[in-house]
Amino acid sequence: MVTRLCLALVAALAAIGTTTGQPKAALSPDGSEVLAEGPLKIDIVVTETTALKEFKTTRDKGVLLFVTRDGLYYRDAKTGKLQVKLAKSVTTARVETEAPVARADGTKGAARWTFDAGTGAAFGGDRLAPRVPDLAPLPGTKVAEQNWFLYRALVRLQARVDAAVFVGDKLQLEFYLRHADELAAYTARNDYDRAVADAYKGFAAYVREQRDASEALDRLYAEQVAVRQELIRLARQAEARRQTANLVNGLNLLFSALPSYEEVTLSDGTTARVDTGPDVGGVFGALGGIYQTQAAYRAEMSRLAVAKQAFDAETQEKYAELHKKLTGSRADRADLLRRIGVDRFRLAKVSPSDRLPEVQAAAVKQKDPKPVLALFEEQVKYDRGAGPWDNPFALCDLYETTARSLPPGPARADELFALAERAAAAVRLVPPGEVFAYERMEVLRVAVRLACLAAAADAGDGFWCRAFSPRAAYAVRLVDRMGALDRLDVSGEVREQRAVALLLVGRVPEALDQALKIGELRKTSATYHYTLARLYSVRSFDPEVRALPAKDRPRYGKMALDSLREAFKFGFSDLRELKEEMRDGDFCGLFSDPESRAAVPALLRPAVTYSVPDLQGRDGRIVVSVVNRSEFTLTNVTGRLDPKGRPGEALKFVPAGARIRPGQEVRFEVELPKGKPFNFANWGLTMSSDQAKALPAKYAP
Repeated sequence: MVTRLCLALVAALAAIGTTTGQPKAALSPDGSEVLAEGPLKIDIVVTETTALKEFKTTRDKGVLLFVTRDGLYYRDAKTGKLQVKLAKSVTTARVETEAPVARADGTKGAARWTFDAGTGAAFGGDRLAPRVPDLAPLPGTKVAEQNWFLYRALVRLQARVDAAVFVGDKLQLEFYLRHADELAAYTARNDYDRAVADAYKGFAAYVREQRDASEALDRLYAEQVAVRQELIRLARQAEARRQTANLVNGLNLLFSALPSYEEVTLSDGTTARVDTGPDVGGVFGALGGIYQTQAAYRAEMSRLAVAKQAFDAETQEKYAELHKKLTGSRADRADLLRRIGVDRFRLAKVSPSDRLPEVQAAAVKQKDPKPVLALFEEQVKYDRGAGPWDNPFALCDLYETTARSLPPGPARADELFALAERAAAAVRLVPPGEVFAYERMEVLRVAVRLACLAAAADAGDGFWCRAFSPRAAYAVRLVDRMGALDRLDVSGEVREQRAVALLLVGRVPEALDQALKIGELRKTSATYHYTLARLYSVRSFDPEVRALPAKDRPRYGKMALDSLREAFKFGFSDLRELKEEMRDGDFCGLFSDPESRAAVPALLRPAVTYSVPDLQGRDGRIVVSVVNRSEFTLTNVTGRLDPKGRPGEALKFVPAGARIRPGQEVRFEVELPKGKPFNFANWGLTMSSDQAKALPAKYAP
């Protein structure tokens, strides 16, 4: 059924010239091809010719997206559906805004457009300038202002380094070293606070020390994995079981779950440590600096706990010494920065961020994000200290956290975009000068993510490629004002976000081209591969592609399938979202290729096999071994044993870590009823996960 619906949809989208089809002309967010850009509330009366050369008059209220030389784009107020009135099919049109707006010439008034049947090409009327934020720096060249910001930038850079050291990202570490050297040279040439300048000078040595200690730890850990695989596997399960209490179900909060990290072998034979924890926000899920550092620290401590359980005594001692060197150096550095803040900028000795773990735990327990939001508001006030300026990084952390706590509803898109504009305004707290280009990008990337979230929330019909969102156009403009991304965006995250923004504007070929250019940088990112799969899928039903002879048509459907499998490999597991997108959204393109169409059912089929080494049980327990045979990670897995014919006596168990990767085997211990004989043949096993309420489980002795 899904296949037939999607094939019909692909055919419909190929029919250019209808009122709801995708237009040929791409929308240009720089305003050169756009007469007006919304979102604006409008009244509209349009008379257009139909396929039968009859006239049809439409009277609507809605939200104007764009007026271009080729047509009018708006969302119907009643249905929320996209409406496209192409100029070539419209005989007459009158569009009026409900309220006065700013025109491109600087005047204000109620904007109006009337189609000029004589030209047959465009809507005539008011030209509204696209929304462009004021990014001019507020701080001038005063030493006190730049001292303050240089300190904030150093604290942020420290957090980024600590996270990059843990995942072993050499490209980012090399960039941070170069950038710190630039800032150290900058402070040396000017009359800056000596404590801040000296901290920059010592930064490079700190980064190298952290990198060397981390690499030594990785080598030692890898050696032990090779010889003690079973012990380490069991120790990891025990540690994951201990941390299960940190996980939370159903709370849409940025800081809602403890990430887990695993080594993944790449196609070139190298290994990378990737975050395989819960997906917090899909393609918009980059975390704030505070949380990145604390998550990496907790993952390090988890690895240390495994080492203490599974290594021999001599190796345990060696590993602990290396770990102490790593964390000791970090603690010394944190103390140094804290002292500078207290002595030079009159900050309190205790930062609100120190309480994040316990506040997060309380928020999870209460299923209420307010405690975390309150803490970030405290952090903003703390970072202001006794000075007149806010810390833009703390503001952005607050805005992102607020965004994650917004409930669904008609106001969500507006609220998200208001946060995006506030984040963009925060960049004005960055002083002028090319030396601060990276910090400018750090702030603007948050504004871009929030603007894209707002644009996605606007796409009520499920198609990002047909959102034609002015808010996404705003995001593209922000990215394009960041500077030389080839130099600044070493992780590729910002350019991945630009690809998403271009898609939400409707510029699909450009979006795909942008995504492909950063493939090597983002090869271990689940969100990147999912975005790429979406772009391939959308491209497959683009009218220009469908117009090609079948033999010359690129197999975008198969490319989408391959990228989706890569997303699964690196941890994407939100099957509910994917199925919805296949039914009525961008992933319909998976059905455009016979091979991918045939592979979709198996791709989405959850399955596990299980075995019981000792069917009678021993020592009051039974071990159940489960292997994930699905192509995706199973999350929040639960299971129980039910006695046949005796309902109500089920034995429940929760797998260690509550997640099982494709092909992974996990063994679970189930406590047996005391004083009663046990025979597994008299019991049945049922399992569930986020991906399936009833996991198909096959007994495989």
